[in-house]
Amino acid sequence: MHAVSVTSDAVCGGAATDRMGRHGSLSVDPQVNSVVVDRDPNDDGVALAVTSPCSDTGAIEVPEADGSRSDMGYTGGDLGGDVAGADWVVSQWGDGDTRSIAEALSWASSGDLIVVQPGVYEETVDYDGLEVTIRGTLGKDVTYIGGNSGGLNWDNGETADARLESISVWTAGSYGMYIVSSDPTISDCRLLYNSSFSAYIYHYANPVFEDTHFYRNSGSYPQYTYYYTQPTFRRCRFEENVSTHGAGLYVDSYSDVLVESCSFEGNYASSYG
Repeated sequence: MHAVSVTSDAVCGGAATDRMGRHGSLSVDPQVNSVVVDRDPNDDGVALAVTSPCSDTGAIEVPEADGSRSDMGYTGGDLGGDVAGADWVVSQWGDGDTRSIAEALSWASSGDLIVVQPGVYEETVDYDGLEVTIRGTLGKDVTYIGGNSGGLNWDNGETADARLESISVWTAGSYGMYIVSSDPTISDCRLLYNSSFSAYIYHYANPVFEDTHFYRNSGSYPQYTYYYTQPTFRRCRFEENVSTHGAGLYVDSYSDVLVESCSFEGNYASSYG
């Protein structure tokens, strides 16, 4: 068995980030055992040896079914349990209903639950008036909507029942979230490295953000709420955002913002706070 060297210099969204540390490079023998090749693609694969340095070194947030820490790789966690009760399963591994969140939305009806397996989904996701929940099965650390497009659209009168949960948004488009005249709920998400608006909130929009992290976004107005909006931010973190206008949060034109138990750390604006 040869040593394996894996590195990542990928750029997803508005800026590159340091991929060392917990997500860092591997340059060791992973000690892989047993390859099964019997013309049945459902059981072909490899297994880590008990002594493998990759054992029990996966993301802490992704436990095995028995509660122990997962191995390094994409298969940690009880994926079967994580999709229980879902109406639609989105998976880049080919074991769901589709590989596209937007396609799942095109099939969905209001009240449906769409669950998303880990991966980077380079697409624009438009709720198009549907009151659905889109949820990352294994959390925002391993599930991203990103790429060169816009991120998510709520601009068709969606209510609080149009939900996004446990997903990160990292795009190089003109916005991460576009919320106009709608009231969606965003819970346990992360908006990071967006190079224009991370969240554009406009015209009588009343979204609720809960337990969401706004991290290192940039541009003229990273988090912008404008023209008779009433957004709510509960237990959110605004950290190291940089802009010319209100790096943490910019409020304009008759808007009324409710901020509860939030933190603002290391944000910098060259003007307007």
